[in-house]
Amino acid sequence: MWLVVKELVQRFDRHFTKLGVKDFKKSFSGPLPLQEYFLSVDHHFQLRVSAQQYQDLLSERAVQFRAIQRRLLTRFKDKTPAPLQNLDTLLDATYSQVRHAHTHTHTHT
Repeated sequence: MWLVVKELVQRFDRHFTKLGVKDFKKSFSGPLPLQEYFLSVDHHFQLRVSAQQYQDLLSERAVQFRAIQRRLLTRFKDKTPAPLQNLDTLLDATYSQVRHAHTHTHTHT
């Protein structure tokens, strides 16, 4: 927290020096808002953890998506293709999961 306060004080000093104010006083009375600060830090940490989890999920689903695409391409290239065995449905579902994980990854970062 010291670093944040130090930066704030330095910005005040620069701002009021530009305005020609030399006797600007900086003080704070009352308890420090540490509870809010720690809640903010905890929230940020949870967002980072969630973002990493969604990034991992996105990677897994992308690998799965490419594997399904390869299997479908193999079947479509075959002169006597075997039934799709719901690979098309699996491809759609995996694509939806990839999009969902991608959206959450960008929302949390």
